[in-house]
Amino acid sequence: MAQLIDLHVHTTNSPDAALGEVELARRASAKGLSALGFVAHVDFHPKDFCALAFRAGRYDEAVGEARTSAPGLRILKGVEIGEPHRFMPPSLEALSGFPYDYVVGALHWVGDILVLDPWDAAGG
Repeated sequence: MAQLIDLHVHTTNSPDAALGEVELARRASAKGLSALGFVAHVDFHPKDFCALAFRAGRYDEAVGEARTSAPGLRILKGVEIGEPHRFMPPSLEALSGFPYDYVVGALHWVGDILVLDPWDAAGG
């Protein structure tokens, strides 16, 4: 039987999300997911909405609380690093000190053009 897993879930530990880890874990468990992967934005592009918002200690604590709140749900802790090829030293620094289950590399910007949302990229 196939398992339902979501490995790209942002939480309030990223500026673009409205729900915290505990609430999302409870909802995922109630919906029958077998695993949930949180990814916190780790961004350094100066124009990025999420730039420099990541707090590793706070995120680590919140994921630990989520694991306690939903013991039957496998919870993975990941990070999504924006443009790691452009911001390698701070990206590596962000990864030190806390263990992560996985790392996602993301391309949100080409130069100073945001490619996530065509409306934003067009200046609208």
